[in-house]
Amino acid sequence: MTPAHRAVLIIALGYRPNIGGLETHLDDLTSYLAGQGVEVDVHTLQPITTPFKGPRLERRAHLTIHRYGWVGQGWFYQLARVPVVGFLYSFPAMLMVAMRARRNRAEIVYPQGLAAAAASALVFPRRRRCVALHSDIGFSSPLARRTVRGILTSADAVLCLSERVCSQVGSLGIPPERVHRFRYWVDVKRFQPALRTSPSIAERSPGKFTVLFVGRLIPEKGVRLALDAARTLADGDVEFLFAGTGPEERHIREFHGETPVRYLGAVTQDALPALYSSADVLLVPSPSQEGFGRVILEAMACGTAIIAARRGGIPEVVTPDIGLLVEPDVGEIVDAIRRLRSDPDTVVRMGAAARTRALAEYSDSNAEMILRRLFP
Repeated sequence: MTPAHRAVLIIALGYRPNIGGLETHLDDLTSYLAGQGVEVDVHTLQPITTPFKGPRLERRAHLTIHRYGWVGQGWFYQLARVPVVGFLYSFPAMLMVAMRARRNRAEIVYPQGLAAAAASALVFPRRRRCVALHSDIGFSSPLARRTVRGILTSADAVLCLSERVCSQVGSLGIPPERVHRFRYWVDVKRFQPALRTSPSIAERSPGKFTVLFVGRLIPEKGVRLALDAARTLADGDVEFLFAGTGPEERHIREFHGETPVRYLGAVTQDALPALYSSADVLLVPSPSQEGFGRVILEAMACGTAIIAARRGGIPEVVTPDIGLLVEPDVGEIVDAIRRLRSDPDTVVRMGAAARTRALAEYSDSNAEMILRRLFP
């Protein structure tokens, strides 16, 4: 297959303007593939977790995006708490999307997640299929594991975001030569340290040790753990900034003004580098098995130290030179914040090491690995 004829069909539950790590990754990936001359056709849902709408059909050079409506906007957060229920909601949606895409002639189908993989296996059984898994498989019952094994066994390649997920896939009996690790990346020229004295950084309060939370405001991200930590530290010189939207927003607003909590609402991608740079640490307190945590990479690229839960693939990223790992427990979170608050030199060293790691391991060279797996 010559470069001029390379084409890929992406089936995904979410894509911009839906907000999330997967969506940002796919935006990066499709831009990269299109820049390499690959014809990219994305078939996805209109946003189901954020209150935005995108055009039903969007075209740009080498990239076409199709968005379809689906029932239950806002349900996904609640349903996904039980993996099987989340799958049962997502699978019919992905089957509808795959059926709508069936006339696409791309020889490579790249479904994102198990539901999209299952739908693609039914609709495109004779095409090369590479499955991307962005989070823990999450199924433990024998029947569910057999179902997942059946979905993944039929794929030509399974790309996993962490070694943890690679291990889970391997435990299902998927041949190791078909299981590959991939990594997210960030634009390290765009996400880079900004001077803390820069006028563009308006969020940081003078004299405060600033703890930043960025992400979807849902229980799985540990919002209430962060708020409880803020309550515990209310009498000190620590300030918490929350950026994002979601159902937990109401709890943040209850705290706003009463404790050292400031709610910033939705923050644009353009504003994020300065926001990360304004913080002393990024806090990622997810009690769930976080797949990877893209915000960690963005903060690293901006030279910000990390405090994160020891869950999912996070320990593969947050090593002692760039941050602290904690159990998703208020006491451990508070102790970690106090430790770094009392040791500013360590915070500076961690931030510098984080920037160095981002340059070495999380630049857009990671996109090349995906391209090689799609077109071996």
